[in-house]
Amino acid sequence: MIRREWPSRNLYHSGIAALTAGALVRGILDIYGTANGLTRLYWYAGVSFVAAGIVRYFWKFH
Repeated sequence: MIRREWPSRNLYHSGIAALTAGALVRGILDIYGTANGLTRLYWYAGVSFVAAGIVRYFWKFH
């Protein structure tokens, strides 16, 4: 039986992973001396997944 906390936990951890990957890619590009506008997608995806995980966790099921 799948507990209902698992989807919210997976969303939250996916968001943390996206934020971590975005920070690493951004750091590598900063060290290299270049910039890329696509690194913002990591931040948007990460924040979206974290927010969705939090909302899903506190969502009341009937």
